[in-house]
Amino acid sequence: CVDTVPAVFRFDADNLAEVHDPEGADAAAIQEAIDLCPVTCIRWVEEE
Repeated sequence: CVDTVPAVFRFDADNLAEVHDPEGADAAAIQEAIDLCPVTCIRWVEEE
């Protein structure tokens, strides 16, 4: 995801991907990162 949408995802201090700007790209680009995630750990969640 970091390679696919670096405006949204980055690596943390433990070298794990994290969201740093959820509005950094459009939904289609984020969905592409979700689709390409090799460990299927990215998903959409509804805001409460």
